[in-house]
Amino acid sequence: MEKVDQFIRVVEKAFSIATPNFSNQESVKKATSEKDELEVQLLKDTYIKVPFVGDFNAGKSSLLNAMFGIDLVPTNILPETAVSYEFYYDTQEKLEIWEDDRLIKTVGLSQINNLTLTPKNLVKVYINNEFVKRQYERNIIIVDMPGIDSGLEAHNNAILNYIQDGNYFVLLTDAEGGTLRQTAINFINEVKKYGANVAIVISKVDKKPVEEIPNIKATIEKTALLHIGNNVKITTSSAVNKDYAGVVDILNSIESEQIIKTKYEPLVKGLINGYISEFQLQMKLLLQDKSLFDEKIQKLKEEKENAIIELKYKSETAQSVESSSDDILNDIATALQDKSGYLATLLYNGNNINVFKQELLTIIRPIIVTSFKREITEYQDVIGKVIQDFSLKADEILSDKDLSGVQEMADYFFNKEVLENMLRKGLDKLAMRFVGYKGLGMLFNTLGKIIGPLVTIAINIIPDVLRLIFGKSKEQKISELQQKISTTVISKVVEAMRPQMEEMLREQRKQIDDNLQQLIESETQKYDDNIRAIQQQQKLEKEAVAKKVATLQECEGKLNALTQELL
Repeated sequence: MEKVDQFIRVVEKAFSIATPNFSNQESVKKATSEKDELEVQLLKDTYIKVPFVGDFNAGKSSLLNAMFGIDLVPTNILPETAVSYEFYYDTQEKLEIWEDDRLIKTVGLSQINNLTLTPKNLVKVYINNEFVKRQYERNIIIVDMPGIDSGLEAHNNAILNYIQDGNYFVLLTDAEGGTLRQTAINFINEVKKYGANVAIVISKVDKKPVEEIPNIKATIEKTALLHIGNNVKITTSSAVNKDYAGVVDILNSIESEQIIKTKYEPLVKGLINGYISEFQLQMKLLLQDKSLFDEKIQKLKEEKENAIIELKYKSETAQSVESSSDDILNDIATALQDKSGYLATLLYNGNNINVFKQELLTIIRPIIVTSFKREITEYQDVIGKVIQDFSLKADEILSDKDLSGVQEMADYFFNKEVLENMLRKGLDKLAMRFVGYKGLGMLFNTLGKIIGPLVTIAINIIPDVLRLIFGKSKEQKISELQQKISTTVISKVVEAMRPQMEEMLREQRKQIDDNLQQLIESETQKYDDNIRAIQQQQKLEKEAVAKKVATLQECEGKLNALTQELL
């Protein structure tokens, strides 16, 4: 956790430099709250979760048991009741059962095979195990994830959890299959769209003659290169022979410190930049004609009210939720049409309806994520213009056109970029943080709402479709299945998703509207608080003002130096 410790040290040091020099207690309270929130996040959410995935017969649990050196991971579970197991190191061994981010109960480790679970559950396993400890010390959490061919709800819940947290997936494919199954290829194609890395482990090599393994590996490697790229890591394993050295090499290759740096460095820099922005505002106000402050406060309040009214107007006149939903659903329909031949072949080959539903969702899920993010980004771009306009007007109000005797000092302490863009940068930073983190998190949390309609459609439509092709040739059957999927199934899937899609869009837009309004109000309050604090210093002599500004500039320099420590 070296990188995490460094970030916390930098945050604490920046806080100790900044807050004693803030001009008002409200700024101190806000800075304290933001610091505490970031430190909690750093300590709680810095693990790199590495899900082990594959079909149910791929041997994930057996391999993990071999690596752990004990029979710990359940191997006799049913697909429809499968859940994810996350493995943490702790000298106090226990099991935590979670549901919807809530801890339901805690039991002893010995109960791991006796748990009554549903697909909504997650089990956190705390174990005093040397192998788990070595990974844990590198901030890596191993996850035994439900099989790709598990029940629809189980696999969907697991995917939605780990496309957010899983930066690296280890995909097991058994040697007996000889190649990557289509379900594995579809899984790879999906998680790559979320920016995750995938390594491949050919398991159960003890089931095949030794001389056949190189050919099997070459076949799988050829397929993997097409879907993953030249840097794909492929190894072999056998739980029976306790052969997992290649898997350990894959885990050791994960640069957890770099992943953590990429994830949290922008947040730490953003915190420091917020402090710098506060100092710049104070310096700017200290050098102004303070007799105009009351007028500036009133103008800021008026601009705030105008901005909130304009925000509401932009929201009401933006592309309608219905039209935006149409765009997403059209993307989904196109993707399903492109895969209609594959879906028809699945049905013809007699695959379980659960497999068909799972593949349907595998196609739909990444389209929803990418299209939904596009629509939300476009919406924010429209109403975000209000933030930009408010920033410019507030900056104009706060700028003193005639700094009189202190103009020379202002030129020394400020550059044009600071004077013109200081406020806008702060607002843009906060708005981006919302869209990049909160908005996407909310999307993943609500995406599960589409499961119900898909299950209903599959149960009610697919059996009828299959009855239509009885007694015909293979080519005719596949052709008619594809035609039926194209003309009937896809349209019903899309229409069934419409209510949930529109609800999700409304929820996202409301979150954006509320947060941007809060942003305008909080920034206005910050300027109000700073102006009033500076007003109390109106009797300061010019030399005292210069000294105060010099102190703030020195603090700003220290904060800028801190950001260099992160490099």
